Amino acid sequence: MNTVQPKIGQVDPDKISIRNIKITNAQVNSLLDEPVNDQDDVKIQLNTTTMFNQENESRIIFQINITKRKESGEEIANATFTIQFDFHVENLDEFLSYPDGPEKDSLTADASIGSTLMGIAYSTSRGIILTRSNGTPLQGVILPVIDPRNLLTTEIDE
Repeated sequence: MNTVQPKIGQVDPDKISIRNIKITNAQVNSLLDEPVNDQDDVKIQLNTTTMFNQENESRIIFQINITKRKESGEEIANATFTIQFDFHVENLDEFLSYPDGPEKDSLTADASIGSTLMGIAYSTSRGIILTRSNGTPLQGVILPVIDPRNLLTTEIDE
């Protein structure tokens, strides 16, 4: 059996492991006693924090705010989730660089590893929120499918 060996600096899934997933906040608040329907407006705001270090560790923290409103604009429910992901990437150093020189605190990671880790964290967050909101007015709210590269540089508002 022939296997293709990844090139240096190429993302290799066998070298990535999730060390920890920590839900530090999971709140769902219902503001009305009325049933929620599919026509209600849902707004999702997602903020990310990403950290890399030279010990082959990476941390991604998602803060996700969800607000559901009636067509009239009246808020029905809101939720806040904060989820932390800790990764170990055996060859992370192959993806790290110092654009301003090693004496500066400007360590950056190549987009290929960043988007891979973001994709893992985001898709896992989608499942966590779907299950955690079950039985609440936000039941059935699913984070949209997005390109994880968009999470590397900006806040996402849906």
